[in-house]
Amino acid sequence: MNARNIASKLNPQRTSCRSAARNLSTSSSSNSSIAPWIQRLTTTPPKPSIDLIDLERAQQLCRVLPTRTGQSQVLPEWGDALGKGHHLAYFWPKNENEQLGEDGSSTVSLSPRPAWGLEFPDYNAPYPYTRRMWAGGSFEWPASSGQADPGAPEGIIIGSSIREQTSVQKIEEKGGMVFVHQLKEFSLDGGGRGGSGKGRTLVKEIRMHVFRQPVSAGSAGTSSETPTKAAKKPPPVPSPPYDLSFSFTPSLPLLFRFSALTFNAHRIHYDATWARETEGHASSSPHAGPVVHGPLSALVCVEVVEQWLQMTSEGRERAKQGGGMRRFEYRATSPMFVDRRIEVFGRLLPVEGEGEAEAEAEVPRLCLWVVQDGKVGMTAAAYFH
Repeated sequence: MNARNIASKLNPQRTSCRSAARNLSTSSSSNSSIAPWIQRLTTTPPKPSIDLIDLERAQQLCRVLPTRTGQSQVLPEWGDALGKGHHLAYFWPKNENEQLGEDGSSTVSLSPRPAWGLEFPDYNAPYPYTRRMWAGGSFEWPASSGQADPGAPEGIIIGSSIREQTSVQKIEEKGGMVFVHQLKEFSLDGGGRGGSGKGRTLVKEIRMHVFRQPVSAGSAGTSSETPTKAAKKPPPVPSPPYDLSFSFTPSLPLLFRFSALTFNAHRIHYDATWARETEGHASSSPHAGPVVHGPLSALVCVEVVEQWLQMTSEGRERAKQGGGMRRFEYRATSPMFVDRRIEVFGRLLPVEGEGEAEAEAEVPRLCLWVVQDGKVGMTAAAYFH
């Protein structure tokens, strides 16, 4: 991160960002016609998938991320720890072209066939909930214990064989939308350069997708701006001072390359007409076009926090005390578009409940806001050990 993008003045103001870190879901259940589908997915045993954490994808992601490009970065090598959140470039969806809908997302869960089954489902909602958006989620990096080599890198190691277990924790229908909550657990499968610790969970991830009905003819410019609640406006942009900041302008090549690295064919990320008219983003912004990936924005935030820990006195002090990031949670609040400047602001919170371990563990330490054209497109919170 460039020095001009970081401000490391601790702000004593007791600002709350609990809304960024809690209640990514709603609390309703469904008794509608999709109830059998909900029952089927939520009772299906976890689906395993195995991927080799190869060096090529690890290095290519570093070449693509705006937090890394334009710097004299040192690319990772075999045996290094994979960057936090960088597992998003692995475990690609395993569907064929014929299994993709008109919008480029999977239709496997919409009309399963015996030949396809649900071996690698994408957990998409059935008709009429055909508009898919990545609404939020979280990453958690459990603290390591009992490492054979205390000096060895932690987390997912480049060169290791990693097992992903995916289960659907919850599906909800609320306000004309369907929310699908996936739990993904990543552990060492054995082989490669992973060393000991087979079976230990290295990363836990929750992904929440929201599915909405098609935009009706003549109303393409009136769709909701916020994926999680149709009538809710994005939160206000926080006023300075900030403890960190970073900015970049997402280009169409950036979106294309990130889509390629994540094997994501969703048309909303490269087709401006589709995004504006079919997906109904014309009302979101006069500059509406291809939509920036939710996980790309989240990964930029993770990178910004990690670099703050490495490059500022406050961050280094926290890291020295064993305060690395243990959990990161985020929520999309409004779509962001290509070729418009995006700013990330972060504010460190004072520790509440000093001396009370349980209360302290629940307090977010660093709140983040991702802003485009004066509107918050994502809120997030980083927690430390």
